[in-house]
Amino acid sequence: MRTLSDTLLAAQQVTSIDALVKLVLTFGESSYTYTRTRILDITETEDGELQSLEITLDNSDKALNDLSFKGYKGVFSSGAVTGEGDEYSACAPMWVIDQRFDSVPDELTCTLSLIGIFNRMAQDKAALPYEYNEDHPYTVKELITQVLETGWGAGACFTVCTNYYAVWEDGYDELADTYYPNEALRVSPGANRKSIFDRLMAYTQNVARVEADGYVHIFKPTTSGETYDYEYSLESGHTFFAKAYRDKLVIPNRFYVRNWPRYGPPYYDGEAIDSDSYDKLPMTRYLLSVNVESDEQAQGIAEAKLAIAQMWCEAGSAPVPNNVGQEIYDYIKVTDEREDDYRVGNIGQIIRHINLMKNEWRMTFVLGNWQNVRKALDKLGITESDLETYFEELIVDSLLANNIFAASGDFAWWDMERGVGVDGIRGASIYGSAGVMALRTYPTDDDFFDDTNLQCYVGTDGIIGVAPFDGAYKVQIDENGVTLNESALLLYTAGGETQVGYVSSGTYLYVKATGGYSLSLEAESTGNIYLNPGGNYVLPTVTNDIRLGSADAQFYGGYFASRLKIPVGEDMYD
Repeated sequence: MRTLSDTLLAAQQVTSIDALVKLVLTFGESSYTYTRTRILDITETEDGELQSLEITLDNSDKALNDLSFKGYKGVFSSGAVTGEGDEYSACAPMWVIDQRFDSVPDELTCTLSLIGIFNRMAQDKAALPYEYNEDHPYTVKELITQVLETGWGAGACFTVCTNYYAVWEDGYDELADTYYPNEALRVSPGANRKSIFDRLMAYTQNVARVEADGYVHIFKPTTSGETYDYEYSLESGHTFFAKAYRDKLVIPNRFYVRNWPRYGPPYYDGEAIDSDSYDKLPMTRYLLSVNVESDEQAQGIAEAKLAIAQMWCEAGSAPVPNNVGQEIYDYIKVTDEREDDYRVGNIGQIIRHINLMKNEWRMTFVLGNWQNVRKALDKLGITESDLETYFEELIVDSLLANNIFAASGDFAWWDMERGVGVDGIRGASIYGSAGVMALRTYPTDDDFFDDTNLQCYVGTDGIIGVAPFDGAYKVQIDENGVTLNESALLLYTAGGETQVGYVSSGTYLYVKATGGYSLSLEAESTGNIYLNPGGNYVLPTVTNDIRLGSADAQFYGGYFASRLKIPVGEDMYD
């Protein structure tokens, strides 16, 4: 929360306030200041990191007709007249993107629309790609600084964009100093600048907020304890008009981080659970292929993801008299003495509506507010105009797509519960209980659904099988070797055009050369060829015209342990 003087703090807590508003517009040397004498209506919104302002000015004197404020920087302040004089608290600077003149009976107005730094970053697109260079690794903190400042490292992608500067507050999550995303961060041309920033921020428990000095302040918010940035109460201090409490589950409520399958071995993992929500409705988000170098780093990222989910879990809302110093992410307490109840949480959204002519001096805050649609689009890294064409990051529970095309090697899909994975590093992977998970092929879709006419099987039992029958496969490859059941091993020439022979089984093992090719059994010069018929005979086939040797290829000699028997009537030679 912005620091307020004691007199301003006291003034905004009384039932009657002499309210002040001010808008200062600057562009170069030009400067214009408007106060409650010209300002008619104000709506200032802080939605997560996003900030916007719509302010209507009185133009009954036509003094604004010739002024164009587009591109001007605007600083909106609200405050009160106190015993010390006029005191204000300024919001973060914003920029005019639209100017509208309206004319209705008895009223001429000029309405300005302004947006903040992160809204502008959400419109910035990368002009150049960025990929990890192992010679220049960067920590999360360095990468965040690069994306904000542009011009170097990952920020070179956004060189044509406006530079912004970060202030790292004391006590920030120091995982930002030690964790290197490396290959996990890749920026493609056209990538959304704020989406890249959000992805880097999500590695830690830090949050970002633009403050009145125009810098991006990065800090680890307070999310527990009894020291609050501000308190609201019906009976004392800053009151509220109404309130709504919600007892909402944190979803997802378990985060599991591991560097499998892309990095390692060794493998590291971490886990963080919101026990209360997980016990009621367990929902797990798996974060795999995260480049962590220790269990401690994996645990830190898991805890950061859970902390963000907890912080954005909406716990309630309340309209209150305007608190001129309230900021996004402030840790507050709301006490309702009527119900003897209270809520604590971090502010996720602030909407200020001020109309002094109608005596409206109101602010509505929401604790958490993850379900805000605009913020959800922002977290996806898109604007409304991008919705039909571009997503920097999309997380869905179920996806039905006619075609999926992956332009990078980082494409990955896993079903951790069932044991199936597809990624650009290992390809298709199957794991789990032996024989349960397998790659199977079928000839038709009917066979697939009926599990009939299985053609090929590659299973987690270590078996590759083809054409199953009678509980076996006609061809099976496993740790024991290659098994052929009522099948043959066919041999072809190098081009696969001509069959030269085959090996088959039946009443005996049959090896045959075909197509006029010869069968050759050869051994190295120091080796032998052994024929061992098991004490029986080495026999020719059923014909009786088989010869040993020829005129061109003769046996050198022979050794016989018994008699050499030659049928009568055959010729003998020296």
